Amino acid sequence: MEDAKSLIPISFLLEVGKIIIAKEIIENSDTQNFSQSIKEGDIIAKVEEDFVGISSSKVNTLLFDHWNFNDLFVDSMLYLDNPSFAPEKYRHLSEALDVVQTCINIKEVMSEESLKNSRKKVKEYDLSLDIFDRTVQRWRQTLER
Repeated sequence: MEDAKSLIPISFLLEVGKIIIAKEIIENSDTQNFSQSIKEGDIIAKVEEDFVGISSSKVNTLLFDHWNFNDLFVDSMLYLDNPSFAPEKYRHLSEALDVVQTCINIKEVMSEESLKNSRKKVKEYDLSLDIFDRTVQRWRQTLER
């Protein structure tokens, strides 16, 4: 239950690394190429690594560690790009964050495609599809206000 409570603050911090990567890409005057690669590619972390040598989740891991966040935050972020490698203690949180990141990302926000891919991961990770669908409904209602 404690891990579930941590999901909300960590999910809000998912994009911190993207801000730093965006700054680097802008400074290198590579915005157009990066944007095109994001549109063409389906794995954002791979595009980030291709352009700046590190994914935003790895940037977050370094930041969380530097800021002395607890191990749950640091390690769940460390394995976000590949939750199957996470130690059992952090795997469920890394998987849940992966679902959130798949559903809402810089390429698309709760699009039909991102929802389809997220549901696929929910099933793969043996998470509750019912809870996922109810959460998506609440997000949509909030966004419509």
